[in-house]
Amino acid sequence: MPEDDRHSKTILAFLDRDPFVPFQIVMNSGDRITIESPGFVLMKDGWLTCTVPHSNSVVQLRLNQLCMIQIEDLWDQRSGERYGNATD
Repeated sequence: MPEDDRHSKTILAFLDRDPFVPFQIVMNSGDRITIESPGFVLMKDGWLTCTVPHSNSVVQLRLNQLCMIQIEDLWDQRSGERYGNATD
C-alpha cells in the first residue's frame, strides 16, 4: 500500500472517531498542525487541507511529507482540559 494511502486511511479513521478527539499531524519538517474538528479537513489526491486552530489561516500539506499522527496529551486551550490518552 502506498504511504499516502496509509496516511489517508489513518487520518480518516481519526476523523471518524465518535466522540471525535483532536489530534496533531506532525510533518517531516517538525511542523505540527492540530486538527480540532473533522469539519475543518479536506483530503484529495495526496494533499490534506485544513484550517489552523484559532486563526483565519488555511494550510495545505502533502501526505507524503507526514511523519506522525499524535493523539496523546493535547490540551483544549479554551477549557484547559486534556484530550486523548493523558491522565490527571
